[in-house]
Amino acid sequence: MSGPAIEVDDLHKRYGDLQAVAGVSFTVERGEFFGILGPNGAGKTTTLEMVEGLREPDSGSVRLLGESPWPRNPRLLPRMGVQAQASAFFEKAQRPRAGADVRCAVRRAGPPRRRDARAWSA
Repeated sequence: MSGPAIEVDDLHKRYGDLQAVAGVSFTVERGEFFGILGPNGAGKTTTLEMVEGLREPDSGSVRLLGESPWPRNPRLLPRMGVQAQASAFFEKAQRPRAGADVRCAVRRAGPPRRRDARAWSA
C-alpha cells in the first residue's frame, strides 16, 4: 500500500454557532511522527475525532491509510493509535541503554517499509 498515512483536506465542523474546525488541511506521510498543538478550544480534539472516524465532518475530506474513516471503519481500528494527551510512559520506563525505548516500539509496531531498512535494525 502506498500514499500518505493521513490526508485531511479543507475540514470543517460546526456546533451551532461555534465554528470548531475551519478549513484544516494537512498530510502525514507513512512513518512520520505528527502532532497537533494549539490552545484550548482550537479544534485539535475535534479534528482528531474526525480523523479517527468518531465524528462526521460538516465538509472536507479525511483519508486514513487510503480509506475513509467515516462512518466508523472497522478495518482501520487495529491499524490506528492515537496519543491524545501527554504521556509519562517513556519517562517512567526503565532504560537499560540509550535508544531502547525506540527499538522496543519499533519491534512491536514493525519498522516502516522503506528501501533502506538498515537504519531500523535493532
